[in-house]
Amino acid sequence: MAKHVVVIEDRASFGPSMVREVSRRGLPCQWITHDQALSAGPDRWAEVALVLLDAFDIGAQQSDPTRSRLASLDVMVELPPGPPVVVYSTAMSRPEVNIPLRGPGRAAGFYDVFSLTDQLDSIIAGELHGQVPPPADGDYKELDPRLPVGADVAGAHRRMQTHPRSWRQIWDEHAPFDKAAQVWISRNVLPLLGSPDGGGYGMAVNVVRRVAGLPFRLA
Repeated sequence: MAKHVVVIEDRASFGPSMVREVSRRGLPCQWITHDQALSAGPDRWAEVALVLLDAFDIGAQQSDPTRSRLASLDVMVELPPGPPVVVYSTAMSRPEVNIPLRGPGRAAGFYDVFSLTDQLDSIIAGELHGQVPPPADGDYKELDPRLPVGADVAGAHRRMQTHPRSWRQIWDEHAPFDKAAQVWISRNVLPLLGSPDGGGYGMAVNVVRRVAGLPFRLA
């Protein structure tokens, strides 16, 4: 199989549009969803020259309001070493997107959607111009005034997802206070955020909620 580009995108309008744009530049291209990317085995990526990865999977969140919108974090962690990854979002410059997406260290480029399409020729050539700048120190404070600079926001988000009782505190705005969840978060999540004591429980919930785009509400 020839080297090709994979577009991972939840929108049935933008995914095929990107396939057309890449294909007319001379590279075969395929559009798949985030869930399809997560279920693909390592062999699936052997002949991939470039991955264009949408940061959000809003469609999956609409179907299941307990899911995080930032499905790209899971995709980046599961992808085998090899193909370069360029992640994009209309909200890429927002701290709740820009900070966690840099956590896994898997993406080579970070673009808003306009810059992605504008720079597509250079991106395909491996020249990553016009990226969204890395987060500044003030972006951590914008995400939460109590959040230390350099906190592992991506790690906190992913770890919270592994514990159903704690994750309910994220997606269910009507969930009663859960002491067991507070203790688990204090022990397992707050150290990633640079706050090892229980006083940062509210910060952890707030930060992960913003990253996950939860509780989900239809616009």
